[in-house]
Amino acid sequence: MVLGKRVPRARKRDRVKNFLRSLVPGPSQQPLPTAPSPPQAPSANNDDHEAPSGAKEPSQSQDIVPSNEEGSMQGRGEIIFGGIKTALQAIANTSDVFPPLKSVTMGLLEVFKAYDGCVENKEEFENLNKNTEALLSILEPYRDDLGFIPPEMKVGLGVLAGSIENNKHTLKTQLDPTRPKIERALLHPQDKAAAVKVGQRTSSAVGIATLEGTLHNRAVLKSLTEMIEKIVHANATAVTIEQAREGWNLLVANTAPNALHDSKVRYDPPKCDENTRIKVINEIFQWLQDRNAPQSLLYMTGAAGAGKSALQQTVAERCVLSKILAASFFFNVGDATRNNTDNLIPTLAYQLGAKSPTLRRMIGEVVHRNPLIFDQSFTLQMQTLIIDPLSYLSPSEFADLPHAILIDGLDECRSEDMQKEFLLVLHQCITNNKTPFRFFITSRPEMVIRKAIEPGGHLHKAACIIRISDDDRYDATADIRRTVTRSLRELGETRGLEETWFNERDVDKIVEAASGQYVFGATVIRYVSQPRGDPIKALRAVLEWAPGVTQSRTRPFASLDSLYAHILSKAKEEYEAVDTNDHDFLPIFGSYCYVSKETWLDTLPTYDQILGHEVGTYKSIIHDLRSLVTVNGREKLVLYHKSFVDFLIDEGRAGSLCTRFNSREYFISCCLRRVEEFSNIDPLPFTGLKNERHDSEKLVRLLAEITLVYIDSWDKHSTIVGPVVDAFIEFSTKDNGAGWVFIDKIFLYHLVLSQVFTAKGTVMLDTLKGFLKAFSYLLPLMKDRSPGAWAIAQGCCDRWPACLPGSPGKNEFIRDITPDTRQKLRRYYDSKSHGEADRVFLHEVHGSLAYQPPSSSK
Repeated sequence: MVLGKRVPRARKRDRVKNFLRSLVPGPSQQPLPTAPSPPQAPSANNDDHEAPSGAKEPSQSQDIVPSNEEGSMQGRGEIIFGGIKTALQAIANTSDVFPPLKSVTMGLLEVFKAYDGCVENKEEFENLNKNTEALLSILEPYRDDLGFIPPEMKVGLGVLAGSIENNKHTLKTQLDPTRPKIERALLHPQDKAAAVKVGQRTSSAVGIATLEGTLHNRAVLKSLTEMIEKIVHANATAVTIEQAREGWNLLVANTAPNALHDSKVRYDPPKCDENTRIKVINEIFQWLQDRNAPQSLLYMTGAAGAGKSALQQTVAERCVLSKILAASFFFNVGDATRNNTDNLIPTLAYQLGAKSPTLRRMIGEVVHRNPLIFDQSFTLQMQTLIIDPLSYLSPSEFADLPHAILIDGLDECRSEDMQKEFLLVLHQCITNNKTPFRFFITSRPEMVIRKAIEPGGHLHKAACIIRISDDDRYDATADIRRTVTRSLRELGETRGLEETWFNERDVDKIVEAASGQYVFGATVIRYVSQPRGDPIKALRAVLEWAPGVTQSRTRPFASLDSLYAHILSKAKEEYEAVDTNDHDFLPIFGSYCYVSKETWLDTLPTYDQILGHEVGTYKSIIHDLRSLVTVNGREKLVLYHKSFVDFLIDEGRAGSLCTRFNSREYFISCCLRRVEEFSNIDPLPFTGLKNERHDSEKLVRLLAEITLVYIDSWDKHSTIVGPVVDAFIEFSTKDNGAGWVFIDKIFLYHLVLSQVFTAKGTVMLDTLKGFLKAFSYLLPLMKDRSPGAWAIAQGCCDRWPACLPGSPGKNEFIRDITPDTRQKLRRYYDSKSHGEADRVFLHEVHGSLAYQPPSSSK
């Protein structure tokens, strides 16, 4: 080619076409035609003027494209719009649930098809392409369920559908293939211009719908914004893989491996025997699997030795098999690495990171950035090591992450402040839906836990609560029997013992002593199964044990005694640490245990009132003993363990914690002091208010009973006599024996006067007999120490037999009451309201019949 020479326009156009043809073949895969050649003369042999060889008449479908130039651009459009068309077609195929959306997608497909064939402007291609892609990104979250498209977006899509329909109609009119060829040839430039305008209007309408959809989908915007911020932050504070690994290693160094459910330190951990505790295990596991339940915390509390740790271990192993165990932590008061919350969060974070590479890296990164996190607040550790890393998981990683977190024995965390902080942080997590986890926590019902889960506590409504020792649905008696029977049978088979080496009565006795708590049965089985011991002798030692009897060197209840001693010592320490608590802890608690067996005593508040304790004394005494005792709905003390009482009264087992004598001495001293107070307040209390009369009667009855219980031990423990004898001497000499006068009149009222108008006997008869029996022990000792006190008590002992049935003295008392007096007495006791005159008269009658002690007549 000669420079400067003008190239004909047709040749230049042909070169461009050939270049495009080499890059992008047309839809028919045929070479693009060049410019038309000049017409040639017809062949002599072709009178019909046939087309030259190789020429082909265009088909009707080819007529849709106005010229070969548009055909080349159609191929280009196939590439530009291929992905968009595929996405539009996918939505169109699934959009029957929302017709306007189907109209939008199908209309856009037709616009693209027409736009493909007649538009050369690349910018118009790209504008429509970008706007349609933006619209598809807004519709993407709803592809699986188009019925959830927001109403505002539906309105916008409806408007867009109408706009596209109008533009599509314009394109069809302009590009109507039925128009004559010459008309289409003449109007071709106008058609292209119209198509461009249609494309622009369509692109604009799509852009408006996209903008509206974006504005109405604010949740998507917010999520995208947060994700961008995290990415920017992560890039700004990028941590290398090696640094993240160093952070992870630092986390591992701050964990508590002994607390894992499968730790070698916990080799052969307690777990439920086969076919036992089935109901509660299934209930717990079903709750753990139900990720849609409203509460995400299950709290199980129960008595010491109820089998909570065994249940937790069994559930943990079952969660492993089901691949839902995210993490576990088993507290233990005797292990310094797991009797606090210092390593709790790092240990949970370690287990989570071990199950997710993404979490592992993110946790390692945050530890690298803040290596002092382990010395910072519990709240910050939870946020930094667990909650924040979770936010970096993709939806699929989040869904695949196990969700069950198990924590056992929170009460064995040494610090109540640590327990409280953990429960508060946990409450914040579960109420704010900060984690996907379901927590199962077990503990004894100690103070912090009780306050959190009882009505008014911050976890009361946020958690499901199982009270395994207080709910009859979870009674373990049958399971304990099954476990004990099977264990003894298997032990006999292993040792080659006869089948009769134990019997059903032996099992009954063990089950009865267990009181529904697994720890006693487990202790017995552990003792009789000692590899170097004799199972038969060991079982006999357990069954024949009695308080005060010397036990063998191995002490069959050693582990159980250690449990009781730990709980009781800690409760005593906590009580005595409060300077306003002025009662002697062990004696008063021992007295509560004694009266718990008396069905005729109404309630603990009544007992406190009778003995003159401040209101609410029993609550402060048993405050930290709720894992051993509880108070039922009738406000009576309930002991979870029958063997706990045996422990308390056996000095060989309880040592300095034994309450056998000091609680009874305290009991007797309180009763004697209260009798004195009653006699000073009202010399004739049995004629006063009904409640006061009942309290005085119960007081005298308690005094007689506890005195008899106490003196039953004198033969073996003669050194304990002194304190009680001194208490009775002081009682007899104070106010010239006013206390004995008080008791004297109560017996006179119940055993003599009451029979004037009723033939019914009273329980006071047994009380009087109890005093007479006690006098046979007390009076000789009192006479040696204080003759004056002895004389007063002896006078009562001489008079009281006259009140017994059939005694002559009793008949003389009754004959001394005139018919008129009897009538007034009957009227008084039969009436529900009494006049002041009747009340004064009754006082006079009682006063005239009352005896005075011998010392007062001298």
